[in-house]
Amino acid sequence: MFGKLHHSLVGWVMVAVILATGYYVALTYPNPADDALARGEVYIYFVDDSSNATDVLPVRRDIKKNQSLEVAIPLVAEELFKGPTGEERDGGLSTAIPEGVQLVDSRMEGKTAVLNFNDRIEQVAGSATVLLIRKQLEMTFDHLPGVLDVELQVGGRPILLEP
Repeated sequence: MFGKLHHSLVGWVMVAVILATGYYVALTYPNPADDALARGEVYIYFVDDSSNATDVLPVRRDIKKNQSLEVAIPLVAEELFKGPTGEERDGGLSTAIPEGVQLVDSRMEGKTAVLNFNDRIEQVAGSATVLLIRKQLEMTFDHLPGVLDVELQVGGRPILLEP
């Protein structure tokens, strides 16, 4: 009887130690994504032309290190609006975001990035293009640490960017 109880107790103690160690490691070693702004590394999403222009792929860009999320968002938008480099274009990437789109202002509301654009973003034709613009914006900004949702606006009013 004591042998079974002893083995059971040893087993539970081992489980507790393993769980405690995992908890300690999680607290000690931050998630690399959470440290992305400190490193100045962000991912911008561009249209993958090899997917019949229906999907987007990430491309790493470097921005100024150690920026707050509020400061980083306009820097990320600037990188997105530049579009793919010549080498990336040769590799099959493009952008659906029309020239002249500007981020007028941005803010965080809880975990939602509120992005207010000029009206150029609404001046596009074709449902596929509209969907790709939305996908590029959402994927790019959703992947910033601290952002769980993205709200798109023009002139301070929410827009859907739906076909």
